[in-house]
Amino acid sequence: MFFAFLKNLMQPFRSARGGAAPGQGAGSLRLPIGGRQPYPDWKIFDVEAGPQVDFVGHYADLRQFADESVTEIYA
Repeated sequence: MFFAFLKNLMQPFRSARGGAAPGQGAGSLRLPIGGRQPYPDWKIFDVEAGPQVDFVGHYADLRQFADESVTEIYA
């Protein structure tokens, strides 16, 4: 698990499921950090890619999301 964490830090951030680029539609993202359970209108952000994960990255670095593109965060 630790090596997966390091691997994700070394790779450029990306959408894990090939969705729309982060930041499209200002204020349109609802983002649970570290989630695994999908909910309508929420995009999952996690350090490890998975079948339900929409965005992969580290919680301390949210630069992949444009300013004011996330309306809610659940952590």
